Amino acid sequence: GTPAYLAPEVALGQDADTRSDVFSLGATLYAALEGLPPFGVDENAIVMLHKVAAGEVRPPDHAGQLAGLVMWLLRRDPAERPSMRGAHDALSAAVAGCPVPEYQPRPATLELPRRRVSRRTVVAGVAAAGLVAAGVALGILIGDDATPGASGSTGTTATPPSTTTTTARPSAGCAASYRVTGSWPDGYQVEVTVRNDGDEAVTGWTVRWHLPRGHQIRDLWNGERAQNGTEVIVRNADWNVTVDPGGSTNFGFNVNATDDVRSVPDVSCEAD
Repeated sequence: GTPAYLAPEVALGQDADTRSDVFSLGATLYAALEGLPPFGVDENAIVMLHKVAAGEVRPPDHAGQLAGLVMWLLRRDPAERPSMRGAHDALSAAVAGCPVPEYQPRPATLELPRRRVSRRTVVAGVAAAGLVAAGVALGILIGDDATPGASGSTGTTATPPSTTTTTARPSAGCAASYRVTGSWPDGYQVEVTVRNDGDEAVTGWTVRWHLPRGHQIRDLWNGERAQNGTEVIVRNADWNVTVDPGGSTNFGFNVNATDDVRSVPDVSCEAD
């Protein structure tokens, strides 16, 4: 609730959900790397809220390889931020020394100034990422990708998430599983995991399934969505186009539903 770490939608008085928590996580990591939160500090809370509502974040100077990820967590539009699970995976990749995914807007790409950063700064940044990743992991264990209202703004109590999964038959090594991770009176949240069960890398993938009538996807992250009637078609985003043998990636979405049906559909996965 500290104003300097709030998400823009919270500062504007809008409903908060776990994507707002993702922004606050990014603001915390930004402060750990830069020494100040993304909107600076101001003793006047009203002035600070105006700065936060504007959502204009200066790219970090000392984040090194984490700069793109930090700016992804701090996207002004909640739909353009990663899920908490996606944030955890990206931070874990940074700690392991692997390439760190970051948001790539279309048609323009996120271009950040390249600065010479000392090894000491990079090591400190990765250490900070490790601490934050551990915190995110704990947050996921407590309530992974909870429903809207998880930040305490609506008071709505979510029902326990379903752990039911369904796995499609692989196509050229591509397989997908669908899991309902959270549920509330007029909707639910889903995570779809795309796996590569083959021996060669999958470059480009497409997942398909049918939504029950009266169900509508409100937002989706880590993929590109199209819809034809009740059929939903999700293709890879720019950063998760390749899935190595034995590897996986995931995307998620929230659904508005007019009934209590939380069925798990059959999903298919096709490699491009």
